[in-house]
Amino acid sequence: MDNHSRPDLTEEAKEAFSTVFRTHYKLLCAHAYTLLQDEQAAKDAVQQAFMLCMQRHADIHSIASYLHKAVYHNCLKMIELRKRQSSTYLDDALANKESVYPDQDLLAGQDFSKVRQLETALEQLPRQCKEAMRLVYIERRKYNEAADIMGISKNSIKTHLRKGISSLRLLLKSPFSNA
Repeated sequence: MDNHSRPDLTEEAKEAFSTVFRTHYKLLCAHAYTLLQDEQAAKDAVQQAFMLCMQRHADIHSIASYLHKAVYHNCLKMIELRKRQSSTYLDDALANKESVYPDQDLLAGQDFSKVRQLETALEQLPRQCKEAMRLVYIERRKYNEAADIMGISKNSIKTHLRKGISSLRLLLKSPFSNA
């Protein structure tokens, strides 16, 4: 956190950010790593979140909460970028009818297999769990929006998501799933 990036930060604010950084950095990196499975990308996501936090510090009420959400959203953006890059590569390979890296075709097939496995597991969820997961995770709606659409409370959305994730974990670990 250099002095040139935010000249309007007071010494007290700089010290506060330094403390927040020391307190939360490792936990945020671990959380990002669980989403990205890439140590450097996880560190980048956390660094971006801290930079954004420093830029918007005056508008933030809970820095820890803000950082967790910012890291999560940074990870989602990185995952989406990976998907787009992977999709572009796959489209190019299919257009050329050959892959520059032959093993890549096998990996792409495995990725689609995992997607199909996830879609099959999602279909097995109860209707409201499936709908809550679609609205929040696929359409990226906020809990309140999803609750309004479904005509239920925000806490009910959270409950359906928690149950849905728990069920998906069990379904995807099951030796009887189409793995």
